[in-house]
Amino acid sequence: MNGLVHILAQKISFASILVLFFMGGHTPVNAQDTNEQSSRSLAALSEYIVELYGTNNIVVNGRSYIPDHYNAKGHPYFSSDKLTKSTLVIDGKKYGNQEVLYNIETEKVILKTTINTSDEVLLVLNTGFIDAFYFDGHYFVNGAKYFPESGFPGFLEQVFEGGFSVVTRHQKSFISRYTANTPNGFYSGTTSVSYIFNKGEVEKLPTKNALFKYFPDHKKEIKKFLRKYKIKYKQANAVQLNKLFTYCDEISSK
Repeated sequence: MNGLVHILAQKISFASILVLFFMGGHTPVNAQDTNEQSSRSLAALSEYIVELYGTNNIVVNGRSYIPDHYNAKGHPYFSSDKLTKSTLVIDGKKYGNQEVLYNIETEKVILKTTINTSDEVLLVLNTGFIDAFYFDGHYFVNGAKYFPESGFPGFLEQVFEGGFSVVTRHQKSFISRYTANTPNGFYSGTTSVSYIFNKGEVEKLPTKNALFKYFPDHKKEIKKFLRKYKIKYKQANAVQLNKLFTYCDEISSK
């Protein structure tokens, strides 16, 4: 069993485990057949695991991943629908070279691992046990770090940390609009909203005007900076936001 899953396994008592063989690029004939096949496969595999290992030995902090709206146009993932080599941080320890997907519709991390040394499976990891993860050049932290009282469901991208902190929440949604071009519905584009945390206070900065309002004494300087580096605030990536808020930190702390 994957070393990371083994560590996660120590955190909870066994209730049940259902795992899904990673099917690669297979496309089902229709949704009903897919559901029936998946149910049969999951039931058979679950029985096999219990028989092989026993219910007191297999303790995995995760559940099987079955994509919602499998045939929809687009996908619900951050950056790519391909498994990406990532580093997970759990209890302050880093576990590198983990193949994951980050579903930003459900805000869940999906881990590819193996059981019985060779059977590939996808597991939805329990968000509560993940401190942070590095994904495709981005750094995500558990939302509970910034919203401990709200039961925040997922992760926030850390884009700046200095005199204040700035994080961005990325989300997608499934659109149940069925046309000839999207007979199974489709996923929206990524919506990203930044938040600034400063001296125990949080402020949402969804637009450029909100940014100017937050730094009213430096509006002209920030406008000039955005023009100079050709940064379109609402479309800015993590690197651009880091550069922008590094500058805001410098001028506002003088």
